[in-house]
Order: sequence, then structure tokens, then C-alpha cells
Amino acid sequence: MLKRSAFLVTTAAAAVVPRALAAQSMTTLRIASTPQMSVSAALYAQASSAFQKNGMDVSIVSMNSGAAMIAAILGGSLDVANISLLNLVEAHARNLPLVVEYAATIYDADIRDAIGIIVAADSPIRSGRDMTGKTLAVPALGDTFTIASSTWIDKTGGDSSTVKFLELPNAAAADAIAGGRVDAAVLAQPTLKNAVAAGKCRIIADPFAAIAPRFVSTVYACSSNFAATKPAVVARFRKVINDSSAYVNQHVPEVLPLMAKFTGADLSVLAGLPFTRMGTSTSLKDARATIQPLIDAAAKYKTIAHTYDAKEMIDPTALA
Repeated sequence: MLKRSAFLVTTAAAAVVPRALAAQSMTTLRIASTPQMSVSAALYAQASSAFQKNGMDVSIVSMNSGAAMIAAILGGSLDVANISLLNLVEAHARNLPLVVEYAATIYDADIRDAIGIIVAADSPIRSGRDMTGKTLAVPALGDTFTIASSTWIDKTGGDSSTVKFLELPNAAAADAIAGGRVDAAVLAQPTLKNAVAAGKCRIIADPFAAIAPRFVSTVYACSSNFAATKPAVVARFRKVINDSSAYVNQHVPEVLPLMAKFTGADLSVLAGLPFTRMGTSTSLKDARATIQPLIDAAAKYKTIAHTYDAKEMIDPTALA
């Protein structure tokens, strides 16, 4: 349960709602996310009634994949998705009518052990040079982990074109390494912590840092039509997420019970993990630094056909 003081602070921080808004009917807003920490700000905004105070009747549901959320948005059964930036990078490259509204989370190399490449505890692999010709497990072929690992391998003396990338569920990666079926794997928390805690694996690198020391990792997105026809709604949505993100970044313990309920993870496990930083109002405006690096890396490793200007995929009103 959130403390009463948390609700009071959020109330004070929220934008003043015009009196006319109270007389208006509430706008229904359907939000979805995979079960990950990047949706923390939206969960907190819902629990603290910040959405309601700004004229939005919000529901937040869990979905299994970015592809499913994109299909739901385009099909009209979903309004907003909390989704991997790479999903939107690929969608824009395919000319799908979607736009980014807010940076949900920011990868920051200063937050240690949030993501890591692991190898067997006694493995001689220590750099990308040692990965040449080896097998590396990733959650999904062509995902952000694949792109980041390829970038790290090439930047540290290896040749990613010789590496065999194998799609393998996160939970199976450590056993696959211990059994000699793969040489390395890239994992995120909490799977990363569990893999290392057993003593059979060790972390050799944070591959995301090879893309950039700081970049947007997940975003809130909607259809181009929704953004164009309901600009006041998306503006209020961005304001609420901005205020809630700022609060969550400073009060992580208060949000963990919400995350535990949404993800199904044990609260004690979440409490011991590094917490990803929520985005800020300037994250999208600095798109060349915070979004362009991933677009360029996706193009280099053929996830998309060619690079493009990061601002093309952002709702212009979010940059104003």
C-alpha cells in the first residue's frame, strides 16, 4: 500500500486542474505494458489518482510482447503502450503510423549490473576479442540485447559477424552456459542476479554501454491518429507521466509494491535490484543523444534497412 504522504505529495506536485475539467466527462485511456519496471510511473499515477485528477479514466494491463501491443494500438483496442524503443524504431522504419509521446525509462551506465553479459565462472572470455566464433544466447534474435552485444563485441576487438546468436529463454541461459551449450548470454534483472548468485557464472560486461552511456530504452507510444485527434489528452498524459516519473525516481520503495503486483515478482526480490531511471521532460528533446544511437546501431546491424532522424518518430507536440 502507498503511504498517505505519498498521495499528498503527488497531489501537490500535479498540475492544477482547470475547474471546467471537473464538469467534463472523463476520457478513457487504455494503457498496456509488458511486466517490467518501465511502467512504474503509470502505475503510480493510477494509484495516486493523478490520471483521474487530470480527466483520464485509465486502465493498465499486462501484455506479452511489443508486437502484440503495436497490433492492438493499430487495431484500436489499445490507446497507449509502454514499449521497447527498438520496437518503435522498427515500426517507424516500416512506416507504421505510431509516435513516441514520452521517454518511459533511461538506460544509464552509472546504474551498475542492470544488464550484463555472463560467461561461466572459469571461462577465459573477458572481451569481445574472445567472443569471436563463439555462441551467445539472447532473449530474441535481433532485439536490443543482440544489437548491444554486437556493438560491444566489435568495439572490444572481436568480430560480431562470426558470433552465433542463439534465441534462448532468460531462465535457461545460466544452465546452458554451465552445460557448455552456449559460451555466453546477455541478461537483465532479476534473471541476471539469479544467474550470478549460484556461483556458476560471472559478468564480463554491460553491452548497453557500448551503444551510449545514456539512452532511452522504453517509451510511451500511441497511434499517429490518436495523437493528432486528441492532442489535449496526450498533453495531459505526458504531464502526469512527467510528474509521476520525477516522484518515482526519488521514492522507489513506495512503488515496489505496485510493481510486485503488476509483474508477479516477489517484493523482496525487487527491493534488491538496481532500479531503472524514469524519463524526464527533456529526454525526447535531446533525441540526437538519447534516441539516435540506438537507431544508428539498429541500422548498422541490419535490424532496419537504414538510419533516419530520431525526431521523425516523435509526436511534434512532445518536442514543443
